[in-house]
Amino acid sequence: MDGYYDHHALVTLERPIAITGSVHPEVRHLGYRLAALYGLPYADLQRAMEHRRGASAASLRSELAPLAYSRLEQDSLRELVRARPRGVITLPDRAIAMRANRRELAAHCFVVALDYSADQAYRKYRDIYPESAPGWILEAPGPVALRSMYDQWNRRLRFAHLRVEMGDGGVQPALQQLVARLQSDERTQFVAH
Repeated sequence: MDGYYDHHALVTLERPIAITGSVHPEVRHLGYRLAALYGLPYADLQRAMEHRRGASAASLRSELAPLAYSRLEQDSLRELVRARPRGVITLPDRAIAMRANRRELAAHCFVVALDYSADQAYRKYRDIYPESAPGWILEAPGPVALRSMYDQWNRRLRFAHLRVEMGDGGVQPALQQLVARLQSDERTQFVAH
């Protein structure tokens, strides 16, 4: 796994922790902070794809046929999930659209879904992360345009082991909530050093 790695990890994981959510900059920030807190390896699926092909995620999406992009995403995810030592993996919500990716995650990872309301996601993309917001979100008439997408996303995430509410407080309160819940959940299989 690429990214932060402290050779004095506080825990060892039996399975990697995969974190997904609809506002990927916050998912990435929370995942990185969780990995840093425990001294675990950190990797982001989008970054792994970019490194693998030597191009930005945006250019990959525009240059590759949809099937080729999905295959690259699937192969990159499989590689991250099987990497040792196990750590924290972040992925954009579109990565769970493929059934094969959901099966891979469910079989090999402890999956954490960050829950946003459609209103929260719309405000964050519009006000906080306009540089990473898809154009159709900024042009949409508001959060109503996101509701059907959110309903579909929530159905796809039924397999998640843990759901964490992303309030308006940002990453820090969500990180505190996530740490407390991970430490109390036997399914995370933390092995303390």
